[in-house]
Amino acid sequence: MRFEDVYEVKELLGKGSFAEVKKCVNRRTSQLFAVKEIQYKDAEEREKVEQESEILERLDHCGIVRLEQVFYAEGKVLMVLEYLPGGDLFDGLVSRPFYSEKDACACVRQVILALNYLSTKRIIHRDLKPENLLLAERPSGDRPPVIKLTDFGIARAIEDGRQAIECHGSGSPMYLAPETILEKPVNSAVDMWACGVILYLLLVGYPPFWNEKVEFLLLSILQGNYSFPSPYWDAVSESAKDLITKMLTVNPDERMSASEALRHEWIAQGDFVPSLHRRSTLVRLTAFNARRKLRGVVLGVIARKRLTFTPPSKSEVRSRRRDSYIPDIQLEQEAQEILSLKEKECDEQRLEKIGEEAIRHETSLSAHSREYLVTDIKARRNRQFRSSVYVKVKGKDGRPKGRRNPTDDN
Repeated sequence: MRFEDVYEVKELLGKGSFAEVKKCVNRRTSQLFAVKEIQYKDAEEREKVEQESEILERLDHCGIVRLEQVFYAEGKVLMVLEYLPGGDLFDGLVSRPFYSEKDACACVRQVILALNYLSTKRIIHRDLKPENLLLAERPSGDRPPVIKLTDFGIARAIEDGRQAIECHGSGSPMYLAPETILEKPVNSAVDMWACGVILYLLLVGYPPFWNEKVEFLLLSILQGNYSFPSPYWDAVSESAKDLITKMLTVNPDERMSASEALRHEWIAQGDFVPSLHRRSTLVRLTAFNARRKLRGVVLGVIARKRLTFTPPSKSEVRSRRRDSYIPDIQLEQEAQEILSLKEKECDEQRLEKIGEEAIRHETSLSAHSREYLVTDIKARRNRQFRSSVYVKVKGKDGRPKGRRNPTDDN
């Protein structure tokens, strides 16, 4: 049976270096799916593609994308997958009007549950990042998103009797674990490292490791060179910082596992996590998300290609060492621009609301006031107050009574 006989292809959903993902619909049931089309040139490449489908066939978890069917055609493999219309995790979060540490906890808990399931199946994802965390439905402001782990293109299964596998350093640089960079044997600990990077991002809106040059970025990772600087981390709970510290441990043997993370107090007692709105974090996430889509070189994927790491000179390291301790300056500038824009929009909305209320009040005064008649009223900006209303009235005798400025509407 051919793919075209069962499904009708719709619009393109995404495109990468090795695959295209399109929406498709089952001709008989009208149910929507996503089809991932992967091209291959020879038997070796086909074997790698088949490895992805074989891994997905072994998986059945609410936090992992479901494989429906696999079709083979000349020079390509088509994997029909569960359709996830909500976009990726960061796209969903930045569209929310409210975001808190509790929301971050709800998101990360779902990811850790999926990673814990993978570890029981002895499978390593190896490319955990926000782009591979898709939402099962469009974001809603009143409940946490339903997250699904996707893209098992460089995932590997650990053979029985072994504790780790040897593989080339592949993945997205920002989320690589130290042992991946050094091309040492890896296990599920590399996924927990990437999860720690994502958690750090979710809590403050900037990554723990950052540099424009990939070699400096990788060096920071190898050194575990990150911190929790003020004021960005002042309002984040100590238990959240403790979890990150245990996930971003350079030694994989000492790194927290998924099962241990689920028992950590910040995850296990999620109802008690602070639920205050983290506006500055949401703004930084918005800036980071925009940059992530525009800059595909450093933030992009080196998946399926061998990563070679050349350490920089000692003098260069000394001159750059502070880069990992503070958020990227340009990212902060972009965040401030977004924040200023949001504040301007809020002020305009507030002034518009005041103007509407003032007009209603004018109507009320005209109908009921016996002493004064409003002749001019409008919203305006004021140095003393964030927003105010200009009001001009005249008495019953027709004489102007001056201007009045009401108090701040905060």
